[in-house]
Amino acid sequence: MTDEARPPSGRALSDYVTMQEAADILGVSRFQMSSVVKRLKLKVFETPADRRRRLLLREEVERLAQPRPKAKAAQPGKQAPPSLPAPWLQHGVGAAL
Repeated sequence: MTDEARPPSGRALSDYVTMQEAADILGVSRFQMSSVVKRLKLKVFETPADRRRRLLLREEVERLAQPRPKAKAAQPGKQAPPSLPAPWLQHGVGAAL
């Protein structure tokens, strides 16, 4: 049994990116991308033509690439908290960037 699924028939193949394309979008290595997928439990799909090729939903990858909102500014006399990193960086994945 595998944790991979075939893409839903209602979606176009262009709605997906390969693991390498996802890694390029996020600016991480292919190896780090595999860690991101495992840590965040992202849904992985097989391509119809080649079951070894893994796909991710483009919208999920693009959501991960979005910058996180900065923390609110500090009140006078207090230090502002640091801005939050992307959620997939909080677990140490991509720390070498």
